[in-house]
Amino acid sequence: MPITIRSPDLSTNASSFEEIARWHFQCSDASNDRIEIDLSRVRWIDAHLSSSILCVIRKMQSRGNSVVFTNTSPRIVDIMQRNGLFNSENRVETGTVIPLTAFSKSDGVLYSNFIRQHMKRMRFPQMTGVLRGKIYEGLDEIFINSSIHSYSDTKIFACGQFFPKYERIDFSITDGGIGIHGAYRRAFGRDISAVAAIDWAMTEGSTTRVGDIPGGLGLKILRQFIRLNMGRFILVTGNGCWMEQQGVTERKQLAFEFPGTVVTIEVNTADTKSYELAQVPDPSNLW
Repeated sequence: MPITIRSPDLSTNASSFEEIARWHFQCSDASNDRIEIDLSRVRWIDAHLSSSILCVIRKMQSRGNSVVFTNTSPRIVDIMQRNGLFNSENRVETGTVIPLTAFSKSDGVLYSNFIRQHMKRMRFPQMTGVLRGKIYEGLDEIFINSSIHSYSDTKIFACGQFFPKYERIDFSITDGGIGIHGAYRRAFGRDISAVAAIDWAMTEGSTTRVGDIPGGLGLKILRQFIRLNMGRFILVTGNGCWMEQQGVTERKQLAFEFPGTVVTIEVNTADTKSYELAQVPDPSNLW
């Protein structure tokens, strides 16, 4: 008998990350089985969540399991074909999609080119070229950190989506590594909760090169921009979910552990402000 997972709608919130983590938990002991992800109740999936979904699927497949989606509505098939989760060899390149792409740890240059190729098509708020370059650097640093500190052979998955109706761009990058709390334990020899590890990593002055979030200048500027833009900065690692929006931080402990780390950047495209890099922060005052 196959193992059946029944999923609800999936949007960019703690409940949906918890649901994707539940898939992994439900199949954590399965090997050489058939796993069916039943989408009969699903009417919507935020396309950029595909990076997290594919990470979990690859974990399942690494134990010899076959994974198939069943009872999928035409609307969901269309969304997931366009971004590449379904039939990735036939994915459709459109101006609203940053296609789901898997990278090896050594693919930093490919990833960097991928970011610039697709992000330049997106409708960002008005900003100087220098600032846009720093934002790209921040996205590069997330990949660098995953490649160095995930301690996993799982690929690094990235994708994004522009939602014109909701006036937002979401970009998500997922690794299947040991998580921020795992990297903290590896560096310091003691355990802390996943939520506490994220708090630590996001506190200025922390040596985050041993965490799962990089501590370079580009990411610092990216985070400042997201705050001013009224966007969202979301991190999920293990059973911790951390979300920053408009200067307010929400923390939640998930019922299930996600097998890795997800970083999601959400840009508010309704923002009419203009941005420039007026002053470069002091390099000695980084995270």
